[in-house]
Amino acid sequence: MFSASFRQRFAAARNCLLCHDSRAGCAVCTACLADLRRLARPAAQFCPQCGGRGNGSTPCGSCQKKPPPLAHLHASFFYEPPLAGILHQYKHLGKIDLAAALCGMMLACPPAHLAASPPDAVLAMPLSRTRRIERGFNQCDLLAEAVSRRFSLPLLPHGAVFRRPAPPQSTLPYTERRKNVRGIFRAEPNVKNRKILIIDDVFTSGSTIFELARTLRQAGAAEISGWVLAQAGMQKS
Repeated sequence: MFSASFRQRFAAARNCLLCHDSRAGCAVCTACLADLRRLARPAAQFCPQCGGRGNGSTPCGSCQKKPPPLAHLHASFFYEPPLAGILHQYKHLGKIDLAAALCGMMLACPPAHLAASPPDAVLAMPLSRTRRIERGFNQCDLLAEAVSRRFSLPLLPHGAVFRRPAPPQSTLPYTERRKNVRGIFRAEPNVKNRKILIIDDVFTSGSTIFELARTLRQAGAAEISGWVLAQAGMQKS
């Protein structure tokens, strides 16, 4: 997945990124990792389909009137400091030594629906070929691999879904994000009749993951759910 030269550029961290403890021997020490868990997102306070505020046991009124393409949507944490900074360094600065801590956090707060309705396969949110080359890796791959191993689920290959290049969602206002991702995905026939769990790092407007879910449904997938590491735009109350 990552070339040797890429891994060498970002050797394993010796000091904790947050408290700078030189004895940590890893990117985030045990004490700081425990502190980060205060940002855990309580699923009972959010709609289980769209991620908006609501009752975690039943879909919100909007989802009942017009069900979204996702049968379930779970976010493990709120996208707030210091987690937001760690994700930025992992995703945009290529510090893959942070992946172990992020994967561990995600697996510590899994969605309840996995036990009741386990998926057939796991899919990392795809990047376009252009973006993958620019970044050097897909930040969701290691998260998806961790979920795949923990729950003994097959991981769909990169070629299962094609994503064409488009401007980054983070550079656009909310009103433009849905239009920006419309039609950017194309799914291969091997998704047909499968229950697929999409793994993503950050959920903001939901435009990208909903568009991917729609594409998978149109390609014949039986059910689509989403699990993201962090949800932005929802402050911890």
